[in-house]
Amino acid sequence: MGTLVDALRDIKYRIDSQAAPSGTQYAQAVKRLGELIDAIPVGVAVGENRSGFTVAANTSWNRYGYAAVTVPEGKTECAVFARANASVNSENMYRYTVLQGRILIDGQAGRSFDCSYMLGAASNSPINYKTSGFATRTFTVEPGQVIPVEFQMRRNDSSLPMPTDSRNASVLNVKAVFT
Repeated sequence: MGTLVDALRDIKYRIDSQAAPSGTQYAQAVKRLGELIDAIPVGVAVGENRSGFTVAANTSWNRYGYAAVTVPEGKTECAVFARANASVNSENMYRYTVLQGRILIDGQAGRSFDCSYMLGAASNSPINYKTSGFATRTFTVEPGQVIPVEFQMRRNDSSLPMPTDSRNASVLNVKAVFT
């Protein structure tokens, strides 16, 4: 019976020593925990509002909103979602698609979006042109890299400028997620 008890103690000792973590096992657990923490996505939101601007009488793309996002340390993948809209007043009635908008993410333009318009409430009220759209992009990045996001508008014709008006406004909102 004593031999059996000694054998069971020996087996218990071996099991306990195998289950007890060594310094190396602790280091591996800490390393894995660090890797899990580094893998947590980081979200960043930025934006810009502008007002009181003129939309020039030309068909070139001009900037009406800008935001920049910096890539956090340890992140190499990025997904960007940007949304922009603008409201521009004019006393002149233009073609329905006289105003277009687009968003550039890190220099790459999304598809352009046309405006809609709403007549003023009174006969002497300006016509309010609105444009709104979004763009998305997913790409590889480097830590510390600055990702520029631009909202641009242009006219489809060059007849008359859409004059400066304090009610003219544009908004650019950007959300970036880094992994």
